[in-house]
Amino acid sequence: MGRSNGRSKDDTTSEQKRDVQGDRGEPEEPSTRDSARSGVRAAPPMGERVKAALEASARTEATLADLVRAAKFMNATIGTVRAANTALARELESVGAILSGAGEEPSELAGRIERLERVLDAADQDAARERERLMSERDKFIAMLLADHEREVESLRQRLADLEAETKREPATSSSDPPN
Repeated sequence: MGRSNGRSKDDTTSEQKRDVQGDRGEPEEPSTRDSARSGVRAAPPMGERVKAALEASARTEATLADLVRAAKFMNATIGTVRAANTALARELESVGAILSGAGEEPSELAGRIERLERVLDAADQDAARERERLMSERDKFIAMLLADHEREVESLRQRLADLEAETKREPATSSSDPPN
């Protein structure tokens, strides 16, 4: 072509030589790619790019697995907290019902108190009857023991009297017998 910008063919060649020599003036190998001159770096080889993508994918997968585990743990924790909260709410409702009288009217409460007092009185009466029965049986047993004891004492007195009578007769019979 011609001289378009006022440059000659020799000027273009000297610029190319400067680009090839670099900053130190040492000759560099000229690149066959146009991108080397335009300031765009050359892309790494395809194998390295695939390897880097696989490593990044593995890291992302591990991170996602950690997030899934954390989400499951949080879900279980939330479920446990909800169950505990529900149980606590039921317990508080029952305590509130007890404290408020469970909606019973004062007359109903008075009736319950009267019934409980009657049951208590009946239990006291039963206990008193049982105590009386046990005391009566104990008295009968003691009386029976005393009667047995008195019979035994009477029997022993009778035997003693018989032995004393025998002892009195023996000296009398031995004094009436002539000496040998």
